[in-house]
Amino acid sequence: MTRPRTTRVLAYGVAALLAGWVLVPIYLVAASALSSPEQVYAYPKHLLPDVTMETLTFFATSAGVPEALAASGLVALLVAVVTMVLSVPAGYALARYAFRGENAYRLTSSPPGPSR
Repeated sequence: MTRPRTTRVLAYGVAALLAGWVLVPIYLVAASALSSPEQVYAYPKHLLPDVTMETLTFFATSAGVPEALAASGLVALLVAVVTMVLSVPAGYALARYAFRGENAYRLTSSPPGPSR
């Protein structure tokens, strides 16, 4: 094996481990949410549980959950609106006008766009 290929294989291996580190807990939470309470507490756990909405129904009808979900949705909507109101004019100004430090900013921002 050549050195660059070994480095690339090692990089992909590390990326796969990190992806597993993030995605396995997300899968376990989703699988538990779509399982019956008996399957949630069963041992050993099945890799592919029987899908039932019993746990989600219990959660959605618990006291305070609908109000909390509505509040979270409202906060998410407000954050999206404020972010757009601030970032769209800022992005336009950064792309359109020359300013001191423009080259340093472009080095730290996303990939370069078409040249002017």
